[in-house]
Amino acid sequence: DCQAWLCDDSGAAAVESSTTVVLALAPSADEPAPEAADDERELLEALKLVMFTLRGMMAPSARLVLCGPLPVDAPSGDAREAQVRVRERIAEAIGAWADADADCFVDFLRPAARGVGVTGPLGQDDASHARLFACIDLDAVLGQ
Repeated sequence: DCQAWLCDDSGAAAVESSTTVVLALAPSADEPAPEAADDERELLEALKLVMFTLRGMMAPSARLVLCGPLPVDAPSGDAREAQVRVRERIAEAIGAWADADADCFVDFLRPAARGVGVTGPLGQDDASHARLFACIDLDAVLGQ
């Protein structure tokens, strides 16, 4: 779990010595439930706490890059559309934080400068990872 890793000496040392820290903010496939606004709010609050914890541990010159959320991996229908709207709200919130508290935001739901965005289910395979990496503007991540 992220909190345990951050509190562990090796996790803290890794963050403190990094020049760039990437935090992928990705709710699980079944969380938050679209009808549960409290769950969505709790998720966003927890993610913001992790972000601020990381920022406090990082060197002043280090860059904080936020990524996410992942697209919905659910069958079509009303439930899927509700999850899409939840993920879009999460992306909007993360984007607002990035403007004030991070150096870059990689939004996997929105097309990047090169017209690339991620739609549809992702797997644990090279093709899925390539779709995510295609959303990254490396110059923005590196601050160039």
